[in-house]
Amino acid sequence: MTILSDIKLLLGLTAEYGPFDAQILMHINTALLSISQIGVEGGRNIEVDDKTEWGALYSKNAEADLKALKSLIYYKVWLAFDPPASSSLSSSVENMIKELEFRVYVEVDPPLVEVPSDEV
Repeated sequence: MTILSDIKLLLGLTAEYGPFDAQILMHINTALLSISQIGVEGGRNIEVDDKTEWGALYSKNAEADLKALKSLIYYKVWLAFDPPASSSLSSSVENMIKELEFRVYVEVDPPLVEVPSDEV
C-alpha cells in the first residue's frame, strides 16, 4: 500500500476518497521534513505523492524502524489535518509524537567516532 492510502485509512477515510489528498500529502511531506531532521535519511530526498510506497523511506534504516515511522507520520498528520477537540487528547498525541521522535532518533543515531587526540 502507498503512504497516502495508509494514512487516509488511519484518518478514517477510504483510500478512494480524494478531496483531501492535497492537504494530507502536504502534512505527510511536512512530517518527512521533521523526521529527516532527526536522522532518518529516507525522509530527506523524497516528496510523497499518491504512488509513493513506504519502502521509499528505507535507506540504511532497518525495516523495524519503519513501524515507528508509520506511527510517527500518522500522529503528525492527524494532529495537523484533524486535531482532536479535546485538549487532553491533543496533549496525549503530542506526548506520543515526542516519544516516537526520541525512539526513532535513538534507533538511527550513528555511533560516536573516537577522535584521536593530538598529545604532544
